[in-house]
Amino acid sequence: MGESAQRPQTMFFTNIGKYPKRFIEELVRQEKGFTLLELLIALVILLVIAGVFFTLLRSSTQTITLTSNSFAAITIGSKVITDLNEESNVEGTLIETTQEFPELKTQDSVIEAQSIYYRYLKDSKPPWGTIDPAIEKGLNQEFGTAFDQLKPFKLQVSFNRLADENSSTPQKHIAEAVIRIDWAEKDGQKRCYTIKTDLLSPVGAMPSEKIAMKKDVLEQKIRETFFPDLAGKSLDQAITETGCDRDMLLEIGKVGVYTSELLAGLATITSDINDLVKLRKPLIKDPSYKLAEIQMEIARKTECGASLIYKILLEASESLQKVKDSATSSNIGSIPQAPYVSGLKTFEIVSGEIIKWIKNTQQEYEYLLQEGFSPYLLGREKIYIKSKTLDAKRLLVALGKIPLDKWKTLVQQEKEKVSGRNPFYERLFLHEEKIAAQNIETIKTSYPNLTKVVDDLDNKIWKLAKEVPGLIALHGGT
Repeated sequence: MGESAQRPQTMFFTNIGKYPKRFIEELVRQEKGFTLLELLIALVILLVIAGVFFTLLRSSTQTITLTSNSFAAITIGSKVITDLNEESNVEGTLIETTQEFPELKTQDSVIEAQSIYYRYLKDSKPPWGTIDPAIEKGLNQEFGTAFDQLKPFKLQVSFNRLADENSSTPQKHIAEAVIRIDWAEKDGQKRCYTIKTDLLSPVGAMPSEKIAMKKDVLEQKIRETFFPDLAGKSLDQAITETGCDRDMLLEIGKVGVYTSELLAGLATITSDINDLVKLRKPLIKDPSYKLAEIQMEIARKTECGASLIYKILLEASESLQKVKDSATSSNIGSIPQAPYVSGLKTFEIVSGEIIKWIKNTQQEYEYLLQEGFSPYLLGREKIYIKSKTLDAKRLLVALGKIPLDKWKTLVQQEKEKVSGRNPFYERLFLHEEKIAAQNIETIKTSYPNLTKVVDDLDNKIWKLAKEVPGLIALHGGT
């Protein structure tokens, strides 16, 4: 095997003498080195390769820089989206405020509170609570590396509604926010990143949420309320046996069932609030996060009570209006008197309590604005609380429960408190001050949903409550 493997090599050297002398000399000459032309060609190829390599290296460095800055821009945009969504939920007049103050649409640096849309570094516990609020002065040098990294970026936000304000589609209540972030690379090259988001932005009145109760459930509850002795019978069977006017019974029955459900709901809310007040009492002398949490829950449950009264009575008012328009002694005479009178009186009494619940809501939220709570509330919670207090007071002004002059003074005082500290709220209270300087009608029509709520209370709920004694008398009751 070894001999066979060596044979070709042996034969080559053995037979070398058979080649011509000139061929051997040429072969030897080529083994000595390269020609000049060959060296030049090799050098050109090497330079081309080197040029491509360094171009790729430089391009890679630029890409790394661009990627780093782009990531920062995406982070800024995402942060602003979060804040805008929270802001639009907390303050329904965000877009109207930007229309009132064109300077809110300018392009500003994200540091040193130059842009009101980037006041905080990061969020915590959505949808409330930003942390690191930078003493309401935005991002400053105390943030160290973060401040240096964000220094090149400028921010601009613009808003557009998805449909015309006079449109009949729900899209008129939705606005598109366009967030534009601009910056320059170290080599001076300008870059831009744009991101969009949709925001809730009510135009005037939005439809009230309907109270969900299925037809068969409602009819069963009407039968149980008005004919408790006919257990196991359907409403139609009960009507057949008693000879009641079906249409009138359905309408007055709805008032009775809804007001009964309202009383049960308010009883549960009141019980919950009382339990929370007991938990709050021993903590008042020593404020803590627990106390702030309990007080926030009390305020929210109180607001829930006010909202529940408004929504259920508004729903019941549709039926009560039909009763008022078509009730006669003959078509209501066969309806059992006790549940009929009970439903009407409940409507009358509870409709008068809604102001008390609104005032209590305002007071419970305002309680959280005391200095003792400040260390235990996050940034977004403070904004939420202040906005809820403001909304309740504004509603009471529109309903004539707070004098307009007193409201003007309150707004002016609030504006002075935030002047030079919080640019968003300074502009907000300036906007509020301009409206308050006119009249109550202007206040009613200047804020989303306020016109509808005031109209519903004045011209539906309270107006019908005044008709209750006459309707009871028509039935023969007192």
